[in-house]
Amino acid sequence: MESAGDGAAGRSSFGARFVGAVLHATLWVSPYPMARAVRRQFAASGAVTNRALEERAPAEVEWWFDELYGGGRREVLDLYRPFDADGDADGDRPRLPAMVWVHGGGFVGGAKEHLRGWCCILAARGFAVVAPAYGLAPEVEYPAPVQQVVDVVSHLGRDAARLGVDPARIVIAGDSAGAQIAAQVAAVLADAEYAEECDVEVAEGTPVPAAAVLCCGPYDLSLVRPGKGLMADFETCCMRSYSGSRDFRTSRGFATMSVVDHVTPAFPPTFVTVGNADPLAPHTVSLVDALRAQGVRVETACFAEDHRPALEHEYQFDLSLADARETLEKIVEFARRSTT
Repeated sequence: MESAGDGAAGRSSFGARFVGAVLHATLWVSPYPMARAVRRQFAASGAVTNRALEERAPAEVEWWFDELYGGGRREVLDLYRPFDADGDADGDRPRLPAMVWVHGGGFVGGAKEHLRGWCCILAARGFAVVAPAYGLAPEVEYPAPVQQVVDVVSHLGRDAARLGVDPARIVIAGDSAGAQIAAQVAAVLADAEYAEECDVEVAEGTPVPAAAVLCCGPYDLSLVRPGKGLMADFETCCMRSYSGSRDFRTSRGFATMSVVDHVTPAFPPTFVTVGNADPLAPHTVSLVDALRAQGVRVETACFAEDHRPALEHEYQFDLSLADARETLEKIVEFARRSTT
């Protein structure tokens, strides 16, 4: 006999399957319905993650929200700095190494506000941490977010004295989709021909990052293959939304987005990490191979397949895990050495 609880669980499960089936059906017509559902899910999970990080964030950090870096509605950034002495007679702040951290969200969701706790933790270690907002798909398509993050780096170079950053010591960083954008920005700023191929304009004097920190990103888009199930629908939704193409696998944008095919020896020294239970782990393997083939210095925090506990996507933000805390220390040490 079914209990009341069993009935509620069954109805909930049926409801979830029904919603999934509806979104799957609409995906063939438009990515918008699923993209909006994914965005809501990222908003909920991002808020939870940030609350846990803020509980661990030191208090000795100051910040400025919504600094304009461009003319668009979402072209703003947050800046976090450790409390420091007053600036010089002209009011300029002491110049610190900067870490530009691009948030994830499958190109369709996420927000810079979900990184506040993480940015405070990094800033307390001696960095000026920059968290930019960028346009989300499908309202904004590739390569606009890449252009926006390039513009962020340009802004740091132009306003270095006022913001208190050293443009010669910028680390470009990101997680998940933000790691892909950060990796592409690093490649674009290291290779003018690739920037032109991507239709990204780089202002004169834009600093070239001294290093990159990439967490759990999709870098080899040949690994995004047709399939069935929730993960396949998620990938299809994100890529259709971001590329602006129904047949995204043959679109020009899809080809230029695949960072592994465009790294050169000029790509900056890079730290990469991914969990052993992360579906995107093969992307990190492919990127590491591509970078090392070009002679780029690469440091990794990767794990054996049988590592326990199994580390899921974006594990580095769960600082209740010893592995995440160790990765945080490795990121900080790598960034310090790369900007000394």
